[in-house]
Amino acid sequence: MAKRYFEYKDAKSKKFWEVSVSGKKVNIRYGKIGTDGQTSLKELSTPAEAKAHAEKQAAGKVKKGYKEAKVKAVKKVAKKKVTKKATKKKSVKKKVTKKATKKKPKWYEEGSVEDKVEWAERWSPEDPYFDINWLAEDVEQDVREELALNHNTPIPILEKLAGDERHMVRSAVSRNPNTPKAILDKLADNEKPR
Repeated sequence: MAKRYFEYKDAKSKKFWEVSVSGKKVNIRYGKIGTDGQTSLKELSTPAEAKAHAEKQAAGKVKKGYKEAKVKAVKKVAKKKVTKKATKKKSVKKKVTKKATKKKPKWYEEGSVEDKVEWAERWSPEDPYFDINWLAEDVEQDVREELALNHNTPIPILEKLAGDERHMVRSAVSRNPNTPKAILDKLADNEKPR
């Protein structure tokens, strides 16, 4: 199977998703357009099964609104920006101490952004598979935003997300009907121009 490349663009995001098959292995690369993104590798029982899996995943992306496009080379400029951003984040000291969370299992780390968004949307306190902090601390804004909208998200997590660096995540917290007035007031004060 030749490498297939898809893009999704809307007012909030510009993402890509790419799939290729090599023998029994399905390689998926995804992320924001202009970055290297992340990769996940899945090995199936047979090459035919791998190809069928890749086709099914691609069909799912099309159903979600992704459009197939030509494979784009990642620009070196984008790499430099990401590296600078990561270095800057490491050098800044956090005011709030992070609560220790369980180490994320491999299946969570290898999950696609779309999977994690779906997990954040469906999370409930009865879910034995997830530590909600994994979702609240995920590097992808879309995951944190969806968790902020989830009616089951506990107030301490909503409070944490209300301090998120991304406006869209904070905005999602304000749209959650279970967000307490105190958090809403704090959000309103922080959004006022100074």
